[in-house]
Amino acid sequence: MQQAFQMLFPFLLVPGWFGALWSAAQLSGWAKLAAKYRCDEDASVESWKGWRWGKFGIASYKRCLWIAVTPKGLHIKTGPLFLFRPFHPPLLIPWSKIRSVEESSYWWLRTIKIRLTDFDKEIMLERRILDDAQRFLGDKLNPSH
Repeated sequence: MQQAFQMLFPFLLVPGWFGALWSAAQLSGWAKLAAKYRCDEDASVESWKGWRWGKFGIASYKRCLWIAVTPKGLHIKTGPLFLFRPFHPPLLIPWSKIRSVEESSYWWLRTIKIRLTDFDKEIMLERRILDDAQRFLGDKLNPSH
């Protein structure tokens, strides 16, 4: 029995991994965001901040986000490389689609909560990620109370 499991394990691991990534994309809302904000042109972005934490709806992405602030908007992709990319295409959220940004905290981490004009879930990212975005956000950034 154990030998049969050892032989089948590689064949179960890959579908299980893809199933988990698909589920995360659906539960987090990433799939809905990708339908609107998919961006295949991330090669020109030079200021990626990698290994970042983020939360989309109820799904937490622990140190597998790459985020960049550009004049076009907020670029978000998963990584490293291909391990987390299935069902999670790169996103470019235009600044005009961000309704509000609120400072908050999640456990011990200083965070920001981003609300979009056309997405019903909340996006939470590390606060320092948007340090370079103030000029694009204008009055959308609301300090916590």
